[in-house]
Amino acid sequence: MKKKLCILMAAGLLLLPASPAMAGKNEDRIAELEAKVAALEQRVSDLEQLTTCSAETESAEEANGLDFVDESGFMLDGISVTADELIDIYRELKDAFSYEKIPEDPDEAEAYEHETFKLIGADNGLTEEQALNIFNYVSMYGIPGANKEFSLRFGDLRDTTINGTSLIIKAKISPSYSKEATIDQNYYSVCDIIKNQGGDKYDSIQYWAVADMTDGSEGKVISFTVPKQIIDRVVSGEIVDNKLGDYLEDLWILPSLL
Repeated sequence: MKKKLCILMAAGLLLLPASPAMAGKNEDRIAELEAKVAALEQRVSDLEQLTTCSAETESAEEANGLDFVDESGFMLDGISVTADELIDIYRELKDAFSYEKIPEDPDEAEAYEHETFKLIGADNGLTEEQALNIFNYVSMYGIPGANKEFSLRFGDLRDTTINGTSLIIKAKISPSYSKEATIDQNYYSVCDIIKNQGGDKYDSIQYWAVADMTDGSEGKVISFTVPKQIIDRVVSGEIVDNKLGDYLEDLWILPSLL
């Protein structure tokens, strides 16, 4: 409030008006300046948050203790770790930290976390801190050497997110010549990512697509998850593209397309 008063005083708008008409003009000017002050304060806040996020990201990169050598491996505090070993350790840790295995009590959960990093680290010739660094690295940067840029065989790619060893694809599609074809185009796109764009390196692929509705709005048409065992069967040719829907997890399809 003091900041706003200083600005208004500097603008000469806190003097008593000479007439009702002048008072009205001053009130309009005050409202305009207050809006500008609010906008500037929001801009400063946004810049401060951006700076903080950048600093936190840089700190995380410096603290992970991993030096990237090439796509085949890393140096971790002087210890050579291959990319495959890195992912195997991450998967072991991720499984240990699945929701149903973590105690509900905060103190017990913290103790479980330390013990897990310690035990899994020791099983792989690493310290607790080194195991933690590996987990944080893969969580933040994804699978080393895995493709992180994709295209869709059908539709427009809206967003790609890498979450550890999981790939999340968001798309916008258009209606095809039939309801079945409208659904199947999504399966063709995901199978193409798996077989031709390196999607087989991921443990799971989450996909959802939106389309323009008849009322002019944009709505979700389909969503699903492809688990690792199904990804592998797509690669081997055991599952053909247009039959992918028979093997998915969490499959949801817009009721009007069924």
